[in-house]
Amino acid sequence: MRKKHWKASPLPSTQKGLPTHVMPRDGRVFSVPPTIESGALVTQQKTPPSQVSTLAKCKKILQDLSSPQWEHIVYECVSLSNYIYIMYRLESDEYRKMWNRLKLTFFIDSQCLMALSPTAAHESVLKVVLTDLTNILDTIPIHTTTISCDISASAAHQGSSIRGVPDLMVQMWQEGHNVGSLLPQMIWVIESVFSQSDHDTTDKLLHYVEDIPGLLVVGKLLLKQATPFRSPGSDESIVRDLQSSELMSRAEWTSYASAEGFTSVTMDSYTWFSLTSVEFHLWIHKPGELKIRMHCLDEDSYAYRMIYPNVAFDNVKNTFWCGLELTKTLILATLGNLEEDKALLDCVGNWTPPPRIINPDKCLKALSKGAWATSYDRYFDWCKKQEPESPCDVRHSTCTSRNCT
Repeated sequence: MRKKHWKASPLPSTQKGLPTHVMPRDGRVFSVPPTIESGALVTQQKTPPSQVSTLAKCKKILQDLSSPQWEHIVYECVSLSNYIYIMYRLESDEYRKMWNRLKLTFFIDSQCLMALSPTAAHESVLKVVLTDLTNILDTIPIHTTTISCDISASAAHQGSSIRGVPDLMVQMWQEGHNVGSLLPQMIWVIESVFSQSDHDTTDKLLHYVEDIPGLLVVGKLLLKQATPFRSPGSDESIVRDLQSSELMSRAEWTSYASAEGFTSVTMDSYTWFSLTSVEFHLWIHKPGELKIRMHCLDEDSYAYRMIYPNVAFDNVKNTFWCGLELTKTLILATLGNLEEDKALLDCVGNWTPPPRIINPDKCLKALSKGAWATSYDRYFDWCKKQEPESPCDVRHSTCTSRNCT
């Protein structure tokens, strides 16, 4: 019987008219190593402007993104025209299947492109937050009005400084000047931090705030790894241990799982997942301020609490509650501008958020499942890259990465 090996984890102290060709702009050749390690920072070197070189650069990025063995890559010196071309190609039949696992964020000023393939751990707590917030927003009595609120994990933002798909976005919709048209207003943004750096994710939020001063709430779920994950690579001892045993199915892998034992998942002498803590950071738009001030950590506009290892959720819960109250205030103001009747305004005005916004127990259960799923995905993806004669290929035909049961 296969034994599981545990290592103790230390706890913490559109652009319209998309082009069918690349428009050369920055004149840099894309230069990358043959294999891109997840989390890599990829830069380009200056060369004379060439449409051929920029096309090659975009094709190389698309080739990297097509590989299943990465979680997060940052590309520097990517022009807006490069980004537009890449997005155009991703909508083609050739790359359409990638949309289910790919999120791109482009910073226009710095010409930086962040690519993220969200893991199960990345999305674990986020899905609980999305479900709980959806259930609460559905109780606001505005179903018969010309406005609505919805929450999405796949809605795109096309702004003047950033273009991307936030992990969680709340939008308020209202009728436009044209009959039947709806205008969205982004009012909440929450990002999850796992494979990418905390700095990069905070930079995303700052750009969203800059683009949309009317944002009511921004937040981040920070999952801190004990050590950044790196593939076993070609380490002879690791390869020998892995090749000495048959490839495990997802069901076999998760049979070792427990609700508590997910901070370090080590199989065949290699650590496939490690975690030290999970934190929640929330900022709200203070009345009278032009926009959210993320550098300000006052208690009346910012909350920070842990979900793991210690559950201390009160401050975050109160900030969520304040954010929902701000949402109600915005809805009331919008209804007033639309000259809705007083009875409806009173009905919305009497609505209050429930005392418990997010269920921490659900968060921990989701986190445990996400940790084990992510560790298996990493293990299986690495096995797929090995030699055909490797025992890791024994059950390849019956087990597909990220789809095994």
